Amino acid sequence: MASERGCAEVALVSVRFGSSTYAGQLVTRADTGIESVEDLAGSTFCRPDAFSTSGWIIPSITMRANGVDPDTDLTEVVDAGGHDGVVRAIYDGDCDAGSTFVDARCGIEGYEDAPDGGTVISESPPIPNDNVSFGTHVPQDVRDQVTEALLEMAGAEADLAILEDLYSWSGLERQGNDFYDEFRQQLDAAGISAEDFLEE
Repeated sequence: MASERGCAEVALVSVRFGSSTYAGQLVTRADTGIESVEDLAGSTFCRPDAFSTSGWIIPSITMRANGVDPDTDLTEVVDAGGHDGVVRAIYDGDCDAGSTFVDARCGIEGYEDAPDGGTVISESPPIPNDNVSFGTHVPQDVRDQVTEALLEMAGAEADLAILEDLYSWSGLERQGNDFYDEFRQQLDAAGISAEDFLEE
């Protein structure tokens, strides 16, 4: 949206677990009888929040592509307050299914067996990680200085630890606006504009 409005430009993209992209997943419990995206109709569905890319934007596109309108075909949509909250709600029986990043089921205290006990019914295409962008009013020399400083931090072990603590970044890489073209194509293919999600 910032790019479309001409108010910001991408300079860097974050790296996590060695990748500048990640994926989302649709998860349910084995006892729900839900085996496909189409089976989500009539279910109670948990999402992290309405603006989560992997937790709602992409899953809602996936549902529509499989004939399930998330606005009318789901019994209830519950904001679980985060990806961990979605996993807990599913396993506690508060929701029939939900959406998270891959694999939010791992490493949640008390839910160590979740990956073996849950069912992933769909996994998304790659989703771009978050980025460092500059307002178009920021002079190029300032952008260059900040970009270089962040790249230097990402290349120094002690400084990278700060970035990991703050943002869970394991690195940074130079990217431009075109890095997000594939995600734009996913939205376009579903007939959705990024602006639509501001209206929720």
